[in-house]
Amino acid sequence: MTTVPQEVDSRGRALLSLGIPCALVLAVAFVWAWSCRQELRRTAASGILVESRVLPRIREWGAAPRPGALRIALFGDLLLMARDRQEKGEIPSMFVQLGPMIAETLQQRGLRNDVVTVAHFAFRPLHFYYLLDDVLAGKPDVAVVSLNLPVYSSDIRFGEGFGFKNLSRLLSWDQQREIRSVLEEEEITVLDPSVYALQSRIGFLYVVDGVRQLGQDWIQRAAEWIERTFRVRRAPQSRSPAEEARERYALDPDHAMVAMTARLVRDLRAAGVEILVYVAPIDVGRLRRLGVYDELDLPGQIEALRIAIGATPEEFRDFHDVLPRNVFADHRNHLRRAGLRRLAERVAPEIVPRERLGPANVPSPP
Repeated sequence: MTTVPQEVDSRGRALLSLGIPCALVLAVAFVWAWSCRQELRRTAASGILVESRVLPRIREWGAAPRPGALRIALFGDLLLMARDRQEKGEIPSMFVQLGPMIAETLQQRGLRNDVVTVAHFAFRPLHFYYLLDDVLAGKPDVAVVSLNLPVYSSDIRFGEGFGFKNLSRLLSWDQQREIRSVLEEEEITVLDPSVYALQSRIGFLYVVDGVRQLGQDWIQRAAEWIERTFRVRRAPQSRSPAEEARERYALDPDHAMVAMTARLVRDLRAAGVEILVYVAPIDVGRLRRLGVYDELDLPGQIEALRIAIGATPEEFRDFHDVLPRNVFADHRNHLRRAGLRRLAERVAPEIVPRERLGPANVPSPP
């Protein structure tokens, strides 16, 4: 009659014998991570300026509006920036940005404005959506959304370090539910936004990511050591420039980022914000030299993209072929300073109805 209680008791002791060491290991790991949290945070956030610059600037812009100014939110990625030499007297900065150039162009045309840039390298429409509530809190009059076409290609993959998963903490429950399928594609679980929100509250944000990054760095160094020691050679995975171009510009109308752009446009419009969506310039001269421009049918693909994201013809501008080759810094369409300046001169007059600039201030088409 005492067999069952004895078995239960023995199982309980066995579980305790396993659970206590595991709990101790976890406790030690937590204490170590907490003591090293500053260094781990720096490791994970190295080169990432979302928390230190982008998000604080959005909130500062929202909290201190300039009286009488047209409030403009500019969404984009690294194509809104150019690495270039500083001009004499200019404050040193890694990147020259499109936003201030647009603001200056509008100011020269007599339109008082207040521009905030919602951009970071490797940003995609999902990341714009993470920050949308903070932007809308600043009551923008106009939203300008730059579309980087390769973002909509299923052949292009973004590494884990460019997921910005911790920003999912900024989503409401309703937003999480509505874009659950997209979050799943990004490998963001139902619990992740709440976990990241908790980490942010207790000062642990990026710490777990830092531990993961250290582990990945160790694995990478170990793999490199094995390759050197045993002379392991990786199989070359080269593609011709033409093949790469075909992959980059094979736009998928069912891509998750198409759906996210459509949701962004819809929510901005519902908030009463005027919208300008434009296709970022592409080095079409290079594509023609590679012999792929005609077969890509970019005008046709871009029109299909416009329809898919729900932008009206009045809200949409196709700037993919407006700039010459000499203003591009590389084959990924990053611009030099001169290219950004020319792009600002194209974008600025489209931000507001032309009559608000006055006939004398509307530039002639190039």
